[in-house]
Formats: sequence, structure tokens, C-alpha cells
Amino acid sequence: MIVSAFLRSLFRRGGRTALALSGIAVSAALLLDMTMLASGLTGSFGDLLGVSGYALRVTPRGSLPFDSEAGIAGGDEVGRRIARVPGVRAVAPVLGAQFYLARGDSAGEPLFTSGIDPRAQFLYRIVDGREPSAGEVAVSEPLARDEGLAVGDSIRLAAELDVSLGRARQTRAYRVSGVADFLYDYADQRSLAMPLQEVQRATGRPGEVSLFGVAADEGVD
Repeated sequence: MIVSAFLRSLFRRGGRTALALSGIAVSAALLLDMTMLASGLTGSFGDLLGVSGYALRVTPRGSLPFDSEAGIAGGDEVGRRIARVPGVRAVAPVLGAQFYLARGDSAGEPLFTSGIDPRAQFLYRIVDGREPSAGEVAVSEPLARDEGLAVGDSIRLAAELDVSLGRARQTRAYRVSGVADFLYDYADQRSLAMPLQEVQRATGRPGEVSLFGVAADEGVD
């Protein structure tokens, strides 16, 4: 009875219904477009999902990936809980941060840095070298090109600046383990990635992650 009345009302007000549906479609399209822009996607979203295999994202409620410093506390436990969900094949934690390339006492522009699990990550493809381990980084192709970096080179990074002096604080040397194509970067973006624990320790955010990428078994929605 209720369904029949709803359908009669729906078709009786065809113009309003069409406008409402159009508004929903436009809003959804704008939301998707803004999400893609905020993520810095430079190619087909579908193609990127196919490459990475991590079609699902788990982020703090009400935020876009890396849109703020909002994080998920207790990342290890949350990751294990997600992994126990039937149909989940792999879970990839990510912590986003800004590091600075140090040159003596001075520091360059901030570099977007991803803390990742080298065994399960979806942000980039290694084009030369290998995944980073402790004390190592994978650098984006634009960063490698601009700074003349190659596998085996060393760079000094800082996780924070001394604002009063404009200098890098507590710099540390990292070995370049690989050069990578960062799938979600905009053109010529200078980025790097290192093991999750390295970013957590350097930024004082132990156990925290920004998001999880989740890969499902084939045939699981």
C-alpha cells in the first residue's frame, strides 16, 4: 500500500522527480570529482584501481585521504581487525606526513611522505631498485630527476623545522632504495615513501595511520 502510494506520487510529479534525480546525479558527480582532485589523481580512476588492486579505503570519518592531519589511532589493532573480515585479501596501512630535504642547515620545500608497509602498498610502482627497508626511502621520479638521485645515493631529511631560525631540525640520512612512479601524484610532484614505523617515529605519531587500503578476494563485493 505504502509502496503503491509512493509510486503514484512519484510519477504524478514527474518534473520534480526528474529535477531531484538530476540534482542527486550532479552532486554525486561533483563529490567524485572533488575527491579525485583532492587525491591528486592524474589518470583514470578505474585504471589506477586496477593497477593497485586495493579498491577499498578505510579513512577517519568525515575526511578525505590526506585532506587533514586526522588519523586512526591504534593502527596495528585496527589493521588486524580489518584483515579478519571474511573476503579481505590484504590490508595496506598508510601514514601521510611532510618531510623536508635538508641541505646543510637549510631546508627545501616540504615533500609529501608516505609511511607504508613495503609488503603491502598501493601508492606507487618501483621502476628502479626495490622497496625501502629501515633507514631507506623510495623517491618519486620527479624528485630523483630534480635532485640527481639514483639508487644507492644518500639524502638527509627532517620531519620538522625550527620556525624561528627557518632551519631543519633533527636531520637524518636515508639511503635511496628505489625510484618509483607514484600513481596518485600530480604531474612533477616530488614525493617519497618509507616504512611506516620510520614516519611514525620521526613525526611523534606512534601507532597512527592516515588510512588503510583494502584488497578483497576475487568475486567479493
